[in-house]
Parts: sequence; C-alpha cells; structure tokens
Amino acid sequence: MLYHLRDRQGWEEPRVRDRIAASYQEAIVDALVERCEKALRGERCLAAVGGVSLNSRLRTRLTELAAGLRIDLVLPEPAYCTDNAAMIAGLAGAGGGLSGPEALEIDAEPNLGIGNG
Repeated sequence: MLYHLRDRQGWEEPRVRDRIAASYQEAIVDALVERCEKALRGERCLAAVGGVSLNSRLRTRLTELAAGLRIDLVLPEPAYCTDNAAMIAGLAGAGGGLSGPEALEIDAEPNLGIGNG
C-alpha cells in the first residue's frame, strides 16, 4: 500500500485518503474472514486475539460469520487486545530487565502450558 501511494498524486486529499484506507481495510478483513471460514469447517469455536482483534470491522464480520455458521466466537475485551510486538518490545525494555547482548541469551520454552511458572 505504501509503495502504491508513494507513486500516486492526489492521495493526500482527505476524502481520497479516507476512501483508500477504507477500501484497504475492507480487503484485509475480507481476506481474514475468508480464511477463517475455510479453517472453521467442522469446528465449533473461533477465537480472535492480538492487536488485530480490536478492529471493529473485523469484529463485526467475524460475529456475522460465527452466527451464520452457528459457532461460538471468543473476542477479548478491548483492554486485552494488545499487539504481540508491543508486548515483546515491553519485555525487552526496562520491564524485562534485559537489553543488548543479554537479551539474545534468553532461552524460550514454546511448549509451556498455561499456569506453568
């Protein structure tokens, strides 16, 4: 999108910019909902999380999809719709106590269950 707009003139006009942004958002939401619909065949529940789950248009469309498929939809409260990159950056900074080369020595355990300390 950035490269497309960079080479065009007139997109800075608010009305044009707003229409482009709305169209771009709709295209992304369409793609996400279509993929969810394909993945949900035979499933009973859908959970949307992360920063993107705060998008009101996506929430509306997923709610419509879940109703149409008669499945449960789990959406976190807005306060819990944080972007994973922001959380990682926060841990890497002062909150995590590690920076620079020390941060590269952290060992991750990707298979920890919920509640394992």
